[in-house]
Amino acid sequence: MNREFARNITLFAQLLAIGPLAAAALTFLRATDGGPVISPLINSTPLLGAIIAIAIIVIAAITGILDARFFGPRSGLAGAGLILLWASWRTGETGLLLTSSAKAPAMLAIEGALIGILTLLVIERIAIQAVHHASPSTSGSPAPLNPPDADALDALRFHALLRPSSLVAILAAILSGGLAAWLIAFHGAKGQTLFAAILAGIAAGAAAAIVSAGSGGSARPGNAKAGPADPVLSASAAMAILGILAPLAATIIHKGNLANAILTGNLFNPSHLGAFDWAAGALLGVPVGLGWAGAHAQGPETHSAPASS
Repeated sequence: MNREFARNITLFAQLLAIGPLAAAALTFLRATDGGPVISPLINSTPLLGAIIAIAIIVIAAITGILDARFFGPRSGLAGAGLILLWASWRTGETGLLLTSSAKAPAMLAIEGALIGILTLLVIERIAIQAVHHASPSTSGSPAPLNPPDADALDALRFHALLRPSSLVAILAAILSGGLAAWLIAFHGAKGQTLFAAILAGIAAGAAAAIVSAGSGGSARPGNAKAGPADPVLSASAAMAILGILAPLAATIIHKGNLANAILTGNLFNPSHLGAFDWAAGALLGVPVGLGWAGAHAQGPETHSAPASS
């Protein structure tokens, strides 16, 4: 079977079958008033919601890693992103969730941390898979495995995110992704929030790639000038942070007038996005942003493996 055809069939299966089936588990959750406006942690059974969210991300991880193994890292990220896109579609509008209880903003921030960290772990695993395994040949037979590049692997470890150059890249990605979400998300409708999240991922990926490309040095431990984390990791970390900050920002900006801001359509735009929105945006948007930035700037050689397919 032609490899490109197999790749497209696999992505369609994830979009039309695996994603909807995985996200259907969220329909078992109900709000405290019995309604369907829920999120993994804002419902009548938050522990069950957390378990379902983790299960959905595990399914996304398995499909993404398999895609990356056979079709390359971009396909892996896209496949996982399609699963989480459906999960986002099954959750309620964040504006309605924010006013469901006094502790709702804090619960949504915790939810953002849970889903964001797990998604970041999925992205790291998919990217490392790309470094460890060469892409299959067009004939369908696996290409010989190359020895993994030590610098590329080190740039994909979480400790690399703590380097000063990585923190600058993360900050740039937060600002760029947040601005993109602010420009697009005027309403809590799911189509608009998902579109805003994907554009935020594109902006975050491009910003992280550009900043990382301007940072010299090797990522190898012990190097006097260690390079930044791979931009796919920096940008995805920024999206996870935005998922935590967005609901908290709504309470700070609107203070005691949060309910009125939602009713009048004046909710802080990025706060319309939920945790699964940010996660899907990271998986689907960040690789596009990395590609766009790569067309205009030559990044460090150690960062090329995960961003290419």
